[in-house]
Amino acid sequence: MANFTLNWTPNINGNIISQQAEYRKKSVGGGYITIGFTPSNPMSISETSAIITGLDNNVVYEFRIGNNCSEGGLVYDGIIKEGLKFGCVAPTEIHTPSSIQASVSGLPVDITKVVFRLYDSAGTSLLSGPTTVNTASGSATNNFTGLTSSTTYRVRVELVAIVGGVEVTSTMNNCELVVNTDTQNSFFLNENNDSLLINNSDNLTIQ
Repeated sequence: MANFTLNWTPNINGNIISQQAEYRKKSVGGGYITIGFTPSNPMSISETSAIITGLDNNVVYEFRIGNNCSEGGLVYDGIIKEGLKFGCVAPTEIHTPSSIQASVSGLPVDITKVVFRLYDSAGTSLLSGPTTVNTASGSATNNFTGLTSSTTYRVRVELVAIVGGVEVTSTMNNCELVVNTDTQNSFFLNENNDSLLINNSDNLTIQ
């Protein structure tokens, strides 16, 4: 699950009586959600940070801070920050003695591409790729051909999304599928936790 820490500089204004942190899924839009933050809303006028936990991986969220004013009600400064935390989506495969067809499915709409790489059994030598495939209906597939029978390979996948207008890739996402071209079985390895690709940190500065 995705956790985010929001940081901001409070507005100094005698009219402000409290602050409010809000979020929503960018792809869904609609109204912002105010529950789930620590400290909880409404926050004191001196608060500079808030944490929200348990959001979905691979989804772009929008965050903003509002000020509750004694005159004028709830006011926003117009600054919206985006954040996404990549989470490994297990690939599947179909293979023959000389090929591997690797697929990733069930991806949220915010994942726009999948990058496929083929490595040797040790995962140290890149044999094919990177091959970038655009997602279609939440899925992407790549074929690796010309392989050697009775050989173990590692298929690694990385996810790509647009966050804050910038294309980012889950380069720290070590998500692998191990395949032997002489057997009918493969097994999935998720060796490391994935990381939030916003300045390689889960801290978002709103102001």
